[in-house]
Amino acid sequence: MKVRSGFDNRYIKFLIQNIEKTPKGILLTPKEKEIISFVCEGLSNKEIAHRLNISESTIKAHLHRIFKKLNIQSRTQLVSIFLETNHL
Repeated sequence: MKVRSGFDNRYIKFLIQNIEKTPKGILLTPKEKEIISFVCEGLSNKEIAHRLNISESTIKAHLHRIFKKLNIQSRTQLVSIFLETNHL
């Protein structure tokens, strides 16, 4: 597993295993959870789109919904939320 964000692989592994436990009881779709796991691995929108065989604009739309649900504005905040809520 490639990690570019500087997080230890064990943190990423733990996140992926526990991603169904979202912070604040917010419901995320399975696709949103999958995208979050890729973001936490440090993948770009283009790389995520390639892995999921969907367009980059679809990834951006998913991320926009995720950000709105979590009331955040960046990928860094997304990873931080999962760190702060004991997901990592």
